[in-house]
This record gives sequence, C-alpha cells and structure tokens, in this order.
Amino acid sequence: MAANPTDFKRTYALTTTEWAQYVHGDTFMVDVSQAQDNGWYSLTMAENGVGFGKLVNGQMKNFYPKGLRFLPQTEVK
Repeated sequence: MAANPTDFKRTYALTTTEWAQYVHGDTFMVDVSQAQDNGWYSLTMAENGVGFGKLVNGQMKNFYPKGLRFLPQTEVK
C-alpha cells in the first residue's frame, strides 16, 4: 500500500462508515458517482491507500486479509 493512489487506474475514496465496514470484512454499496465501472479498485482513506476491493454491480467486495480484520470502535469514551 506504499504506492501512490494516483498510480492506479481506478480509486475509490472511502467514507468513515465504509472504512469501518471494510476493516471489519463486510461488503458495502458504493456511491455510483465515484465508481461506475465494475472491476478492481484501490481503496483510499484520507488520501492514503488502505487496500483493494472489487466492484460488482454497485457492491464493493472486500479483499481485506482475514487475519487483519477488526471491529473499529466508533464511540470515544
């Protein structure tokens, strides 16, 4: 993930909610104004590469490694 996101043909900027779903291992529906073509995408968060996903008919399939998945804490105590 050290490559610059601009080096990829297709990139998709994750929202905070989408990022939480991604690192948990879930699939999610994408904003079609950002990603329209089916295929592989470099996923970014805050302009940094975080992983890869495959877009199939508006749904981003998750390819985050199973051993690294976690449930992000959304509330600050």
